[in-house]
Amino acid sequence: MNYKINIEKIINIHAKLYKYNNFFEKTYLSNEILLKELELFDDLILDQTNILLDILGIPKGEKNKKCGEADARDICTNLISLASKEPKWMKAAIELIVNWESFTDLIPKVQTRTWFYYEDLLTEKAELLNAPKEDTTNISE
Repeated sequence: MNYKINIEKIINIHAKLYKYNNFFEKTYLSNEILLKELELFDDLILDQTNILLDILGIPKGEKNKKCGEADARDICTNLISLASKEPKWMKAAIELIVNWESFTDLIPKVQTRTWFYYEDLLTEKAELLNAPKEDTTNISE
C-alpha cells in the first residue's frame, strides 16, 4: 500500500472541507444554529484523520499524559491539519508522517504544541526535501 498517496488524498479532502467550512462561516455568520452545525466538519476531519492514523499503525497515546505533552499521533494529527491549510507543507508533512516511528527526536521540538514549532518543523523538512542533491558522478581524484 502506498501510504504517501493516501495521506495526500486525505490532506486534500481536509483542505476542501476547511474551504467549505470557511465559506459557510462567512455566509452564515449571523445564524448560530448553522454555525453550530459547522462543528460537524471538524468532527468529520478528526474522524478521517484517526482512521488514517489507525491504518498507518500509529498507536493511540496514553490517556494520562500531562497537558502539553505530544505523542506521535498528536504530531501526525497536527501535521495533517497544517498541511491541509497550507499546501506548501504537503510534501514535508507526508514525509514526516510516513516516518512517524522516528518522532522521538521531534517530540521535544513540538512539545509545547504551538503552531509556531510545527511550522518550523515543516519548514526545516521542506528545505531538506528541496535541497539540491550532490552530484557524485563527476568526482575526480
